[in-house]
Amino acid sequence: MKERRVAFVTCRGVPNLTPDDQLAIAPLAAHHLTVESVLWDDTSVRWSDYSAIVIRSCWDYHKRAAEFAAWIEAMEREAFPLWNPPALVRWNMDKQYLAELAGGGIRIPSAMFFARGQDAPPLSQVLSTNGWERAVVKPTISGSAFSTWVTHPEIAGEHEPDFRAMITRSGVVVQRFEPEIVRRGEWSLIFLGDTFSHGVLKQPKAGDFRVQKEHGGTAEPANPSSALMDAARQVLAMVRHPWLYARVDLVESGDDVLLMELEMLEPDLFLRCSRDAPGRFADVIRARVLSESQYRVGSVP
Repeated sequence: MKERRVAFVTCRGVPNLTPDDQLAIAPLAAHHLTVESVLWDDTSVRWSDYSAIVIRSCWDYHKRAAEFAAWIEAMEREAFPLWNPPALVRWNMDKQYLAELAGGGIRIPSAMFFARGQDAPPLSQVLSTNGWERAVVKPTISGSAFSTWVTHPEIAGEHEPDFRAMITRSGVVVQRFEPEIVRRGEWSLIFLGDTFSHGVLKQPKAGDFRVQKEHGGTAEPANPSSALMDAARQVLAMVRHPWLYARVDLVESGDDVLLMELEMLEPDLFLRCSRDAPGRFADVIRARVLSESQYRVGSVP
């Protein structure tokens, strides 16, 4: 069988892919699919050479959002086989998608969204109006807890200059702090090709609220409850575009399940946390390459 090339798209900070993504290389090779690590901003790349272009670790996109959006637009314009597809990536780049999902009945932490340059009320007023004892402030285009911090009424005044500076640069979301992330952790449910693959329970380090490993967080394999599974599937049922992978981040709050993030752009898929996950990921990529009924953003060679 003819070898085909698959681009795993990354950034200059991770030029050789993450160890997690490297786990998929051998299973893809068994399908006669050769993985190449490709920088999204490398202008010398011939994207037409690839049978599939899979966004993986473009972890600088939130710092270069306009450039990344232009790259996505160029991929769409040239009809290259990008996964997840351009329309979905654009939608998922900005956390405003959470407001849209909430409008459709998905439970998220109570939040207020502000557009870039909006004449927003003082941060202290945002907290008092909503009755929040603590809140998380972050840009609506952000990754890995970038520029994310916690405030409360006693120090909101001190944070006001940072809040104003952020809103001049980007959209901002102020979200009620969910203490259950610290107490019980945050769940990540990974779906590959529309099918649940595996679950992970993430915990922040002592004294922190961020669950990302670069901030000292941990992640361990875990089996989600039926309530978590139902919540994840309800979220994914609202996605209007075909997709290759999805990570649904949830937190249990009392008897409720809240959506923290729906990661469909460049999430860590925690392939290392499931023995069979790398093979499943390879299978769904192969299916996208070979299936005549796949969603096409261009011809697959």
